[in-house]
Amino acid sequence: MRRLKLIVVLAVASIGLAVPTLADAQPSALKLKQGEAGCTSEYGDRGCADGVALHGAGSIVISPDGEHAYVATQDSDALVVMNRNPETGRLTQKSNGTAGCVSESGTRGRCANGKALDAAETVAISPDGANVYVGSRLSDAVAVFDRDPDTGRVSQKPGRAGCISETGTGGQCVNGTALDAASTVTVSPDGANVYVVSRYSDAVVIFDRHPLTGALTQKAGTAGCISEDGTGGACADGRGLLGAGSVAVSPNGANAYAASQDDSTITIFNRGPATGALIEKPGAAGCIAQEGAAVGCAKGTDLFGTRDIVVAPDGLSAYATSIDGDAMTIFDRDPVSGTLAQLKAPDGCFNEDGVGQCKLGRALDGAEAAIVSPDGNDVYAVAALADSVVAFDRGRAPNTKITKAPKAKVRTPKKAARVSVSFKSELGTTFRCRLDDSKFEACESPWRTKAAAKRGKGRRHQIRIKATDAGANVESKPARARFRVIRR
Repeated sequence: MRRLKLIVVLAVASIGLAVPTLADAQPSALKLKQGEAGCTSEYGDRGCADGVALHGAGSIVISPDGEHAYVATQDSDALVVMNRNPETGRLTQKSNGTAGCVSESGTRGRCANGKALDAAETVAISPDGANVYVGSRLSDAVAVFDRDPDTGRVSQKPGRAGCISETGTGGQCVNGTALDAASTVTVSPDGANVYVVSRYSDAVVIFDRHPLTGALTQKAGTAGCISEDGTGGACADGRGLLGAGSVAVSPNGANAYAASQDDSTITIFNRGPATGALIEKPGAAGCIAQEGAAVGCAKGTDLFGTRDIVVAPDGLSAYATSIDGDAMTIFDRDPVSGTLAQLKAPDGCFNEDGVGQCKLGRALDGAEAAIVSPDGNDVYAVAALADSVVAFDRGRAPNTKITKAPKAKVRTPKKAARVSVSFKSELGTTFRCRLDDSKFEACESPWRTKAAAKRGKGRRHQIRIKATDAGANVESKPARARFRVIRR
């Protein structure tokens, strides 16, 4: 079990979507960089560096090599390109000619001309760093870019290969299905597929990605999309997809998860590793909803307006934000089946007021997006109405190691023998011990106790040791030491 512990809140300008990668995240705090190293803005105000085409910045991603960052901007209708210093983390927008941005209009010659970028809402990058993809809400499209791995510059693929849209955009793009208000773009960990959530189509759209060129092709027929109502037979039928706003793929590529704001639901899919096809799990295993069994799903807590979902790098947990519930919700993920189970109250959620069955959080008003740091130690939430980024400590359940156990056969002339066990775990951990069926008691290493003896083959005993770390994460399986005490 992995619990979240609220550790810090930072006031920032609200952004619409989570940062897909955080480099060198600190486990207990964030520190704002000073001067122009701390920010780049459209007009260079508030002490920031001056930037271009940053109106409505809503999504950012860092390249796998850590050398560049890419920002989707809804009001500038643009993809912004920035250099990143791997040692300091500072971002600097490219300034040579139009290399710093690609926009729908060219931004008066300051950006390269692009297409299908109207209300560019999200940006994603392929695991190999060769391609960048932008979801554009008003263009109802996915724009496709090639990326130069050395310079970080991007160029939209020529002709119709440069975008896929709901209508074909007057022949400029390839025709797609169920892309109305394309909002979130996700690339699978194996780089074989791209998934797009379309808010007004109430759908998850599935693309194959060419391994050499990065070009996208929507899967044929109903394999190409799953929607709430089947989209007139064009898509497969799904559940809990009204107002779908986010999709995440598990690190092992075996599952996908969609968050839907209007249905207050998380939908769970099996993913074919060879094909990338998505199939919703049957019955209650296929969705977790605020309304629970009333809509054929497992019951969830504080999922009102579920906006975003992310899966931890170890694949053992998932986290979702609820924009109407002002909440962060926490789930265990079965690494074999991919099913989700919300943690029991009150560990299953934080909300703004600590009401209901949740823990008290801070600055979660309008919780909109979430991200887990690459090292798996931290979870961050963006809250639109609180203008904040909220940081949580994600503590791994401790693991006790027995360093010295009693001998397998303890011999004594008495009715009982004193036995000792030594153990250790991470710094700051407390322990509880018990012998056989006695109650757990607070203990320290080495722990000594009396164990009854018996003639002949002796009496069997078992010592159990359970650890709790500073974040209140409890060891799920106690460490055990088994032995016999034989009376001579």
